[in-house]
Amino acid sequence: MNNAFLGILVGWLSMGILDGLSAVILYKMRSITLTRGFQGIAAGLLGKTAFDGGGKTALLGVVMHFCVALGVAVVYYAASRQIAFLLNRPVISGIIYGAIVFFVMFCIVLPLSALPGYKFTAIPMDRVLVQLAIHMVIVGPTVAIAIARLTTKS
Repeated sequence: MNNAFLGILVGWLSMGILDGLSAVILYKMRSITLTRGFQGIAAGLLGKTAFDGGGKTALLGVVMHFCVALGVAVVYYAASRQIAFLLNRPVISGIIYGAIVFFVMFCIVLPLSALPGYKFTAIPMDRVLVQLAIHMVIVGPTVAIAIARLTTKS
């Protein structure tokens, strides 16, 4: 198996699963059903009609979550081909990358989505900090470590 493919695959699935589990924990802590939580992700594409779609739109939310996770892994891999530091220092690179992914998602992607009434400034600070921490501890480092360990600089 091509080691680029393996690094992206492991980084993508590991991060997608761990980030998804963190979302499930947060949903449970806020008494949000899994269906409603993942419909919230689908709402980025479908708008408020996502909340009327039952399990189908929840499944779409899961698929969308993993599509974004794949994009995060591919971008890191591509950057690591140009910037040796990303492979040589995956933990610190991953922490920084996680913060970058957070700000891109919350300040660019979500405001441009169909998510009804989204405003970054309206999110309570405790939720912002929790999401930033998840991105800096799970999202970035998981991808960075997998790609650094399983790929070679070409």
